[in-house]
Amino acid sequence: MGAWQPRSDRIYVGWGFVAWGLLWLVGPPLLYFCTSKADWAETVGKIADTRNKNCESDGGPCTMDVLMSFSLSTGAVQKTWVMHESVNALWDAVDVPANENGTKILVGASLKLRYDPLNPERVKFLFGTERKLLVFGGFFGGTFFVSGFGVLYGPIRNSFRRRRLAKSGQRFEAEIGRIRQNKHHMRRAGEYSETYYPWIITATWIHPQTGAKYQVESGPIWDDPRDDVYAGGRIVVMVDISRRPYLYAIDSEPLGEAPTVKVLSELCA
Repeated sequence: MGAWQPRSDRIYVGWGFVAWGLLWLVGPPLLYFCTSKADWAETVGKIADTRNKNCESDGGPCTMDVLMSFSLSTGAVQKTWVMHESVNALWDAVDVPANENGTKILVGASLKLRYDPLNPERVKFLFGTERKLLVFGGFFGGTFFVSGFGVLYGPIRNSFRRRRLAKSGQRFEAEIGRIRQNKHHMRRAGEYSETYYPWIITATWIHPQTGAKYQVESGPIWDDPRDDVYAGGRIVVMVDISRRPYLYAIDSEPLGEAPTVKVLSELCA
């Protein structure tokens, strides 16, 4: 039995989920670290004035200059104009009553911010969106990350089984009992939109030491194997009887398919 095996689509899907999960797990914290200005001082300021409100005619985002008044760590009062790119986010962040027209009066409202102690003209508003992104990214990324490894569990387990079988397995012959098509679980669409059902070979293998009989079964074989094998004939099976659980695989490479590793104890006759 050779080492050839086509890659399963599950491997690509699984690693895609893992990569997407890592992107969400690492991306938001990295973005937060780069934009949070953690070395800046945090305080609460008041909106002293607004100017230059500019909204796009097609209903796009609005920008506005906001004059913030806040106290520095030295006790001095600093007033700084801050150009804000999303007026709607500003309105959502402040807790002030609306006037008779339903519009919030921003002047006098309190707002959390960070400022550069070395240059108080540099101000950043704190809306909490970064922390929300961290929570969302952690949940979203964790879900994809765990799901990816769930998808990869089968291929990874089969890979380890194949390595163990290639290292410790022995070649035996088993008597073919039945060759059938599996029309219940596995099918695939081939050329011209035809439907193909896989062939399954069932054989009987006798343990050389105990004499116990075991039923062994091949993986899916997509080309009709009856021109090469037949009921009552013999087929090579690779079995690892060095330790339990016994692993085996019918050598289906001559039939054009990679061997499928299975656990022998699950199919004990």
